[in-house]
Amino acid sequence: MRSWGVRSGATRSCLLPGGRILSKKFFCPSAPGEVGAILLGVVQRDSLVAFIKDRIPVTRQFLDSVSDSVVSSRFRFSSPCIGSACRQWSRAQCGLPEALKEVAPLASSFDTPLPRCSIRAECRWFQQEGTGACRVCPIVITRERAPRESFQEDL
Repeated sequence: MRSWGVRSGATRSCLLPGGRILSKKFFCPSAPGEVGAILLGVVQRDSLVAFIKDRIPVTRQFLDSVSDSVVSSRFRFSSPCIGSACRQWSRAQCGLPEALKEVAPLASSFDTPLPRCSIRAECRWFQQEGTGACRVCPIVITRERAPRESFQEDL
């Protein structure tokens, strides 16, 4: 029997038979666009994110082919969660899912199918908030900013 327990901000560990430890890394669904990230989705004209079914790693060639403003305004990326090293980390978890519920309470109550997502099984927001986070996720557009600024300033 596997039993998941919190090991650190970005990983969870599971004790397997025989004393082996399996670590599970979580992904942030709102990460900067950089080499090695996962291209999660494309921002459409209606400002909603259309998620990509497959995991597509971001390459230097991709980033060089689009301007910096296009990268941050037209695409959503995912990268491994960095836990307490992230400016959004609050009370031993990511602070964004809770803040998003307050900003968009109706989005989390829609009785529609969940959007396709290539990271759901390892998504930090899904791990914390379940399907409510998935329903709000398409309205999130990540903005790159200076480290001292926070999401709360946009509210």
